[in-house]
Amino acid sequence: MTARVNDGTTFPLLDFDALLAMPDPTWLIDGLVPGSGLSVLYGAPAVCKSFIALDWALCVATGLPWHGHEVERRWVVYVAAEGRGGLKPRVSAWWESRGRPDMSRVRWLPEAVNLTEEKQIERARNTLASLPERPGLLVVDTVARTMVGGDENSARDVGLFIDAVDGLRGAGAALAVHHTGKEGKDERGSSALRAAADLMAKVVREGKSPRLDLSCDKMKDAEGWSDLPLRLEQLHGSCVVSLVAGSEEKRDDLHDRVLAFISEQGPASKRAVRGGVEGSNRRIDEALSALESSGLIHQAEDGWRACLSAPGTPRHGGHAGHGEEPCPQGGVVPKAPPAEARPQPPAAVPVPPGTQGTGTHRSRVNRPLVGAPTRRRLTASRPRQSATTVPMTTPPCHVPTRPVAGSGSGTRAARGAATTTTRPRAATHDRP
Repeated sequence: MTARVNDGTTFPLLDFDALLAMPDPTWLIDGLVPGSGLSVLYGAPAVCKSFIALDWALCVATGLPWHGHEVERRWVVYVAAEGRGGLKPRVSAWWESRGRPDMSRVRWLPEAVNLTEEKQIERARNTLASLPERPGLLVVDTVARTMVGGDENSARDVGLFIDAVDGLRGAGAALAVHHTGKEGKDERGSSALRAAADLMAKVVREGKSPRLDLSCDKMKDAEGWSDLPLRLEQLHGSCVVSLVAGSEEKRDDLHDRVLAFISEQGPASKRAVRGGVEGSNRRIDEALSALESSGLIHQAEDGWRACLSAPGTPRHGGHAGHGEEPCPQGGVVPKAPPAEARPQPPAAVPVPPGTQGTGTHRSRVNRPLVGAPTRRRLTASRPRQSATTVPMTTPPCHVPTRPVAGSGSGTRAARGAATTTTRPRAATHDRP
């Protein structure tokens, strides 16, 4: 027995057979976001809620998996009532990071639609009806900016907001982005929003850390999912969201096969990885992004490199720090210090004849030049002498060149005697 046709004077009633004929619940994002009803994504200010909402919405619009979770491709309308100035760079960065997929099934409404006023609701309804296909996902970012004049703490005003969203989404899904209260623990305002939601997902971020934690506070018709560690990556002048590798996302061994290929064949270009690893280009690109986020690989100028031996290897084409250089198998190897910083052995410079023990040999002759080779020529005005070392007749000490009072010419005589043993002519003396 089927349900009786409603003529407008009564409400429709379903018998058991009609109830069993109803469609089964579906997933918008497999295991995470229901395919119908109201989902709420909330968190404190500046925890990057909109980045996650945008990531969900664009994956649904393009049909790309959300970090290992399959999606049902649908038309998407994103009401950007807050943060419209950053919408273009965020969408552009996401598009570039995902390989420039088809974006024909997404539309943006960069205005704050007041969902507590009937005229605004009717205008929004007409806008959605003008699309080639009824949107399967309606994103409202944020709740506060789309119920201006309403009281978030009032169950009545929040109920009107929920009713307007349900009327606009029809049989599809809606995602509302919302803020937490002052303490940052629960969503702001009336509990009527939580009561009506099919999914309550919370985003937590510590300060300005790139780490984001996404958790499921409520799942109405299914088991809640485990916490998902996310990471905010800077890319193309904005940021994109990536999943931290090692979390409990659904995936096969593709990540391990990509990592093994880069470790053995690296540095490898993206094209080489796609050709050497079995799998679709889309999933291989996602595996590269996940492995890079976890610090297992990094992208250098000559391709992807593995970082197995040193997780701290610079990423995104960076260079190794001072005193180290990238290793072909990943990690870094010590770099030899520059020649100027190496200790120089003492140079064996011959002592010019006629200066042994006299103290007249200048120290600048034996001073090594910075960066110069260890073997040097001794520059002198007289012809080069033999490099044979002449035994010193007196210990090397300093002898004054000027006469000492009371000594007369004794000093000159001593100096003359010392020099005549090594030279046929008298040495040149300093004038007093």
